[in-house]
Amino acid sequence: MDEESLVDVRRDNTIKTRCVRFGVDYIERRHGETSAEQQQRHNTLQKAIERERKRRARAQQSPEERRSTQDADTVARKRTRAQQSQEELRSTQDADTAARKRTRAQQSQEERDDGRRQDREARRRERSVDDSRDSDFNDNCFHTLNPPDENFKESLVMKAIKQVIRTKRPNGTHQATVCVVCDRVIIGEEKVCNTSTERLEENRHRISVVANWSSCNG
Repeated sequence: MDEESLVDVRRDNTIKTRCVRFGVDYIERRHGETSAEQQQRHNTLQKAIERERKRRARAQQSPEERRSTQDADTVARKRTRAQQSQEELRSTQDADTAARKRTRAQQSQEERDDGRRQDREARRRERSVDDSRDSDFNDNCFHTLNPPDENFKESLVMKAIKQVIRTKRPNGTHQATVCVVCDRVIIGEEKVCNTSTERLEENRHRISVVANWSSCNG
């Protein structure tokens, strides 16, 4: 057996040991398995192990610790998004959308429903974090002399950075963001939303020049 085969065996044994430790069903090596198939099998097992590890870690946390972890994750995601240009954000969103579609295609109806429920709860938690921080900031400003906490100040800084670099393009220059429907510059804190050419074509009867004139002229 050559060195590469020994490495593969050791890697398989390591992953198998972790599967036993976290209660994940191990996927046996198939006869004639190619390197690409082996890598895909390993990736699938590693992701399953990581999900179970996180689940167990969350189960051992108190409600306060879970909320603190969720808040930290939310701030980290916002910090990452604030440092990205619109093209980078769009590329990340497209990749996330494609990944979610692939995942949903492999799920049962019950798993899809459960995933949607978890997504709704996550969005509610994120909005709750923002609302509570805004409320705390107002209370601190108008009712006490206590300064806002460091996490809230950091979120404000990240929000400001996001507004500053929202017009940054991949080549380092800045260019105004223009709405493809009304042909107006998106300014201030107006939300920048992305859409596809296919969706625009589907709604041509609503957003075309002819439709706009018909609406304005009654």
